[in-house]
Amino acid sequence: MDIAHAARLRTSAELYIQAPTRENLGLLEVAAEEYKEAWIEAQASQPTNQPNKPKKEAPTSYQRELEVSNVIDQILVKLALQERTSADWPEPWWVLSWRTRYSAGGSNRRFYSTRNGYWTIPAKSALAMLKEMEEQGGFGNQYEDTRRRPNFEVAVSTELAPQERIKRLEGITGPDEDWGSNPLFVIAHDPHGAWKKVMIIREDGTTTFRSITQDPDYMPKKVLRPGADWWLDNSMMDANVQQMGVFYHHLQEYVELVS
Repeated sequence: MDIAHAARLRTSAELYIQAPTRENLGLLEVAAEEYKEAWIEAQASQPTNQPNKPKKEAPTSYQRELEVSNVIDQILVKLALQERTSADWPEPWWVLSWRTRYSAGGSNRRFYSTRNGYWTIPAKSALAMLKEMEEQGGFGNQYEDTRRRPNFEVAVSTELAPQERIKRLEGITGPDEDWGSNPLFVIAHDPHGAWKKVMIIREDGTTTFRSITQDPDYMPKKVLRPGADWWLDNSMMDANVQQMGVFYHHLQEYVELVS
């Protein structure tokens, strides 16, 4: 376990015990989330009980190329074009990544889901950031993911029959979530067959971007529904340029429709 994270958690707990203010509670919550993440990463790096199973060689790394930012409810949100390198794929590829902080001025948010709920962003804010990224050239052909099966299946809720729409929505959300009676959602399959990328928009414009996975060894993940085949990736989402382009297109259509 990371000694620094443990020490920070103890210090934050002591501060809150001495003075249970809102500010100290915020510091304690951030320290607890970071400690949990460090614990998960430490557990994931331990050898498995299956001696014949290959161990992943190295963690994911990023090289940032472009970035747009916005302050939403006093919290900094970024959309970054990054070259991603991962141990489970032989070559790097470009991704567009949503990144933010836990609180105003707080540490980087690495968990998509926390005790306060799932990360969301207003549809109009997300659209403005995607449009700015496009204007900077972030959707250029040179950044497309062409080496990992560039063609992929896309499911859009407005194009599905009612029963299929309900089934698909249950597959990408948990029973503790409320997305209203008729949310718009888009599911983009991934070149890596064990992954899908998802955008969901509630009728009030609340929007989220998430990844789901079938990889039983991936960490950090979260159970969406007991017994389901897919887990929620509990990290902030990366999607390749084509996938994010699909989300951008449908988000633009949605905002134009409701405006």
